Amino acid sequence: MSRKRKVLRVTFAVLLLIPMILMVVVTVVNDNTASAVEVELISVPLPEKTVYVESFSRAGRFVGNGNGMQYLGAMLITSELTYEELESYYSQYDCQVYVQNTAEIDERHGSLHFTTDPVPEASYRVEKWGDAVSWFLYDFDLRGH
Repeated sequence: MSRKRKVLRVTFAVLLLIPMILMVVVTVVNDNTASAVEVELISVPLPEKTVYVESFSRAGRFVGNGNGMQYLGAMLITSELTYEELESYYSQYDCQVYVQNTAEIDERHGSLHFTTDPVPEASYRVEKWGDAVSWFLYDFDLRGH
């Protein structure tokens, strides 16, 4: 086989591998970004009379239309506090509070859910949103389209 042909084959193989490697790297970095949002969320001290149940993080497109990644950390809690008290407490940490009656999260695109069934009239979902590390990672993850 001629040297020219070997160079063409190697060049072709590299050109095929670069996009695949890039997709894997972008996915891993975006998942880690979402995981950091979850860590930040569960680092918020729980208010009194409140118990942590579980949490998760996801990278993808969950609200709105268009392209681009969103990074979500969500935590399921049970509390003796009212919704208004929890909302007031978590607002200082830039978190949103929602009443959570089922394991599924219906207000978001995609299949988001907790693995634990919430306690009726005592369970709440606390959400925190994060930002992309860079525009490149924001636009080049297929989950954001």
